[in-house]
Amino acid sequence: MRTNIPVTCISTAGVHPHSADGWNEAMREVLHTFLADAACVAVGETGLDYNRNFSTPANQRRAFAAQLELAAETGKPLFLHCRDAFDDFYMMMRDAVAAGAQGVVHCFTGSQDEAEAFAGLRLDIGVTGWVTDLARGQALREAVKTIPLNRLHLETDAPYLSPKNAKKRRPYNEPANLVWVARAIAELRGVDETSVAQACTNNSSRLFRLANLGLHP
Repeated sequence: MRTNIPVTCISTAGVHPHSADGWNEAMREVLHTFLADAACVAVGETGLDYNRNFSTPANQRRAFAAQLELAAETGKPLFLHCRDAFDDFYMMMRDAVAAGAQGVVHCFTGSQDEAEAFAGLRLDIGVTGWVTDLARGQALREAVKTIPLNRLHLETDAPYLSPKNAKKRRPYNEPANLVWVARAIAELRGVDETSVAQACTNNSSRLFRLANLGLHP
């Protein structure tokens, strides 16, 4: 069935830390071209991942630093990845934020101390279905109780991390499951899930400047 409703697709553009060994100037120029498009709303996913080290830590830091520079040049926010690399990531972001950077730490699964440190840098924090995992997500479940509501975003990390509180689930994750992430956060914070959903929608609209694209929460 065809409709007359326009479909708007927005994107981010970056080099993931897993691919950082291949970073070069040609990549930088391609990213700069992508980021010139208004529909490309953020630099990333970029950051550090010392859990798997598919790229060397040194090359991860090199690629990350270059993309922090791109964010500064283009004025775009950052879509950030940090896994088992808090100390180096925090130091690099501390300097970037001091220079005016904004961004969201995507798919945050860390501790309350780490969440507070990121919020202290005025970084936003994205939460996925991990918050519904009673076996693995206890640290995050404690953290979301204290993360400022004006810093929270709802995420899927699709096709992974399906929310475990969903009554019916497909074999893969999808945006329709965000309601279950919002519900889990609301229960942990003791607030209404509608207020969580609205606040997180407002946060994403603000960070990615969706109003500039004619998109409103």
